[in-house]
Amino acid sequence: MRIDCPRCGNPILWKGGELPPGGMEARCGSCGRSLKVVPQAAWTPRRRAPPLVAEPAPGPADPAPAPGLVTPGPAGSFRFAPPSRARVLQPAPSIPHEQASLPPQRHQAPAPGWQAWFLAGLGAVLVVVGLGVVGAVLASGATLSGTERAYAARVAAWAMEEERPAGDARRWLEEGREALEEGTAEALGRARTAYRRALILDRELLAAATGWLEAAALEDGALDHPARRQTALDLANHLLAEAPQDPAVHRAWSLALSAMGDGAAAIRHAETSIHLAGRRPEALAALARAHLAAGDSVAALAVAGELADADPGSPLGPYLRGRALEQLGERQGAEAAYLLALERKIAYLPAQRRIEALDARRGEAEASTHEALLRDRRGRDALEASIE
Repeated sequence: MRIDCPRCGNPILWKGGELPPGGMEARCGSCGRSLKVVPQAAWTPRRRAPPLVAEPAPGPADPAPAPGLVTPGPAGSFRFAPPSRARVLQPAPSIPHEQASLPPQRHQAPAPGWQAWFLAGLGAVLVVVGLGVVGAVLASGATLSGTERAYAARVAAWAMEEERPAGDARRWLEEGREALEEGTAEALGRARTAYRRALILDRELLAAATGWLEAAALEDGALDHPARRQTALDLANHLLAEAPQDPAVHRAWSLALSAMGDGAAAIRHAETSIHLAGRRPEALAALARAHLAAGDSVAALAVAGELADADPGSPLGPYLRGRALEQLGERQGAEAAYLLALERKIAYLPAQRRIEALDARRGEAEASTHEALLRDRRGRDALEASIE
């Protein structure tokens, strides 16, 4: 009878006769594994098990082998089934029978490692930061775009009112400065026109926008029109957004605010101009006008005196002093200050206009006084005639 070794697969030959009821032991000549072979008659078959099953040798804690199995035994011992019915089976699989009969499970992806979590977190942080930057840019752009849009619309409206000016924007800028220094009403109108044409040719020329504001503020009645007031506001917002640290911008806007009657805001911008550039004569003049617009005649008188000392040859200091004295009700002192301004600059139009206004008021007062005296005399004559 031939039995295959369950370890190495080599045959183990048995040449004896019948197996004893207790079985026999045998050893493989190739690998030296011991086997115990028992007759099939002494084996009680398991349910759904083959007649012969080869299993590993039992250890110290393993249960005893079932009858009729080909199992390892002590060295040099064999136990065989009958030759006509003996059969060697392969070792049982390591997977239990219940688990092996289950359907195959679906493949599941492995859990993400720390690299995947790190990349996901980094992506989320970048998205949040990007959205925040974009939101900030859009928010700031929305504020500035409104100012820029109003300023561009104003310059475009100017461009539609007249043909494109000839020449260079710088030339019109210089012409506006010369007219502004002249200071007469006609010159101030020419200055506004020159600055407007410079902006039509180059709307980024901030000096032209500043000059337009100053010329419109100094020209009598120029900012009384609502449309021109809105133009001044659009230009001022653009200038303050583009050049917030320019003292000329704050000084020009202070003059415009004084002309429009907002003395408190005019004082703030005039003081900002002085803080940025020092107590220069043009900044002091803007501050004196702001105090006059606010109704603070005493402060205006002090600043005008400082301006007259800082620039002795300019008629602006005496003129503003006369305005402050006129607000205080001192007409004689105001007239004297206006005359001093005319001495410093002959035909200084603002001073001439104020003297004419004082004369008109004096004439009205004298005329009213004369009329009152006539009425009083007529009343007395009528009273005497009635008594007689």
